[in-house]
Amino acid sequence: MGQLYVDQIDPQSGTSLTIGESGQNTVIPGNDIRTNVVQDAGGNAIFTSNGSGTLSGINSGFGSAMSLITSTTVSSSVSEVDFTSGMTSTYKAIQFRIYYWNQSANAHPQFQASTDAGSSWAVLGTNGQSRGYRTSGSGGWGYDGTVTEGSATPINLSETTASGADSSQCAHLTIYNHASTTLWKSFFYRAVRKNSAGNLFDEWINGHWRTASAITGIRFKQASGNIDSGVFKMFGIK
Repeated sequence: MGQLYVDQIDPQSGTSLTIGESGQNTVIPGNDIRTNVVQDAGGNAIFTSNGSGTLSGINSGFGSAMSLITSTTVSSSVSEVDFTSGMTSTYKAIQFRIYYWNQSANAHPQFQASTDAGSSWAVLGTNGQSRGYRTSGSGGWGYDGTVTEGSATPINLSETTASGADSSQCAHLTIYNHASTTLWKSFFYRAVRKNSAGNLFDEWINGHWRTASAITGIRFKQASGNIDSGVFKMFGIK
């Protein structure tokens, strides 16, 4: 079998180069194709690279229906963690994933919403809470009667959570139709945490904000003390 050595192959006319014929297989030795743009037969970009591995314009078939918008890592004590950009109408829902949240005081983890990108945090909220728990030698399911009802005060995301390195909670918070200007905004939160007595809790919190304005900011904080460390990521869901 002969070999052809060239530096460039161009089409005889037009801009399309056909390699092989219909029904044939084209083999690329080394399995290495290098290009910054991959397009379909209609010339539509499937994905584009900047030449350094960062992709853009990814076709939704590759999973862009859920996209990481921003991430915050807390490595030294802060009074709150704010997200005040990126909550656009591009997404039908916003989801926060908290990989861990460690606090300085034995207190309620809380959150608040804003309709003006963090200039104020006075959106009226309502929530209810239920939880499964595991104590030494027993377990069960219960409902927490300490709820927020149409109040601008911060909403408790769980019962009192212990401080200390062994008491970090992990959780996810989903806010539906956050960008709507006609509907109240529903949310759902689920967390796993440990209290000061060493008991393990699986908690479910749901509720809504009583506003027809778009939610454009979310703040995570403590009822007392600070957030000592944690990883908070915000995703958009189309």
